[in-house]
Amino acid sequence: MELICEWGQPRSLAHAMQEVTATRALQNASPEWRVSAKWQCVVPERIATAAAPRYWAKELGGGETQRETFAGRQLDVAEWGELLAVCRDRGVNSVVSPFDVNAVEMLSVAGVGALKVASGEITHRELLAEVGKYARNGMPVILSTGGATISEVKRAVLELGALPTLLACDLVYPCSLTNVSLATQLPELRKTGLGSRYGYSDHTAPPDSNATATAAGTLGATVLEKHVRLEEPHMPVPDDQFALSIADVPAYLAAATLGTVVRAAPVGDPQRAARVGARRSAYAAYDLPAGWVLAGGEITWLRPAEPGSLGPCAPWLGGTLRCAVAEGEPILPNYLDPWAAS
Repeated sequence: MELICEWGQPRSLAHAMQEVTATRALQNASPEWRVSAKWQCVVPERIATAAAPRYWAKELGGGETQRETFAGRQLDVAEWGELLAVCRDRGVNSVVSPFDVNAVEMLSVAGVGALKVASGEITHRELLAEVGKYARNGMPVILSTGGATISEVKRAVLELGALPTLLACDLVYPCSLTNVSLATQLPELRKTGLGSRYGYSDHTAPPDSNATATAAGTLGATVLEKHVRLEEPHMPVPDDQFALSIADVPAYLAAATLGTVVRAAPVGDPQRAARVGARRSAYAAYDLPAGWVLAGGEITWLRPAEPGSLGPCAPWLGGTLRCAVAEGEPILPNYLDPWAAS
């Protein structure tokens, strides 16, 4: 399975380098997982009008408008190149969400490990077409589907021209457990057959996040995207308010792993003992001679139901005993002539 650590917008190159180090440490601590580092490449004036209001809960912080919230230190082209090169050198898979066409080419040339199309961009055909140019040449692409209909998902995949990793997502910030639609979204996405992999982009806040991780694993998710933060207490940015701390991540991964255990087929036949011991079969209520025609009153139904025994649902009525059966002994199917008389 893969955990994509969503670090948000890089606050500085130095800060992003710390996030790479943290991602590598999480990978080392969880070798059964692939742990990737993800950022957002946002140019505020290319993403929203000056007056576009925030769409997240006010208590999460940020500015009154989207531009105000997304404004601040942005990595330049050289810094993105340096960050992605460090990821490669340290064996950390890098994922970046571009929010404009120019960023797609810049990130691809800089050697990003994968491009992610955010849920809000699923109807942005120009961006999808640009990402598709690289997807068709082997670039891994992740498509988040929060707020989208299945028809919109199909159109987006068609625009990409290659099968992406499809992530179910609840486009609510933060998302309470009562608003989680994972149980319907993920199976619907899997039915489309349009994904190379399927997963969940998780906007719940801890400790609720562990419940969604287990549910995602149980439903067959192989990729989880979750906001993660370095600092304690929270930084005054919206994403950090529902992010996992570094210390929260091991429990989150364990919860998801538990879900995969629940989903897996059991080994052998663990229900066999109960299938025999808790079911009933036919026993003679009293001594029965050969030639007796079974009418019902001479049978008592008792546990256990040994393999090959005569069960309550078998067609025994009217069968004739080929041999005598002593009181308390089982009446087996091959004792009857003809078997299946009724």
